[in-house]
Amino acid sequence: NIDNPEDYIGINVLVIGGGNAAADVVASLSRIKREARDASSVYWAHIKEKFEINKDTARDLGEEMLLGGQIKILQRAVPKIGEVDADGIDRLYIHQASTASMGNDLYLYQGMSFPMKNVIACIGTHGPSAIFDALQLQQITCTGAICKIAKEGERLLMLSDHLETNLKGIYAIGGAISPSYMEIGTDGIIKEKKHSNLIYTAVLDASNVMENMEPK
Repeated sequence: NIDNPEDYIGINVLVIGGGNAAADVVASLSRIKREARDASSVYWAHIKEKFEINKDTARDLGEEMLLGGQIKILQRAVPKIGEVDADGIDRLYIHQASTASMGNDLYLYQGMSFPMKNVIACIGTHGPSAIFDALQLQQITCTGAICKIAKEGERLLMLSDHLETNLKGIYAIGGAISPSYMEIGTDGIIKEKKHSNLIYTAVLDASNVMENMEPK
């Protein structure tokens, strides 16, 4: 889900990242705009040519595009911090291609410029297993059909429904558990849970943890 969806109506938005978290945000933004009959676009940029997302995420994204979502894909897109424009707004420049040298060390670039406030970065991968091991935090390795988001062989943290690890009083939140982790339900059933690597998600995580830590 996108926090404050009304903030994205009527503006072109840039989402950076080539994984599931970015794809989820792109699809959600596109749906929000489509339902509001907003003709502005969602640009999805990745520094590589190939976007690596799982089948379920690809299906959701494909359905959104078929429904008329204004999604523009930018492959081999290199983000660079731009200058402050005439209105005093910081901008991010995305360039995709450059021509052959024009001589005297001059090159002509093709690209786009976005206000920083219109940019959402979804960059990262699963948390550092080596650090989790050093902290003696319990993990599970994805094998067979146990994981739909994480890849075969990746290790995911095992957390309670309020994000507590196997060590009492130790919690994991934000990007450390994105794009997924293993949730141990109150009934003891373990299942993979999607977790977007976004700032507002981390804030919600922190709020959840603080509520759980408060004396009952």
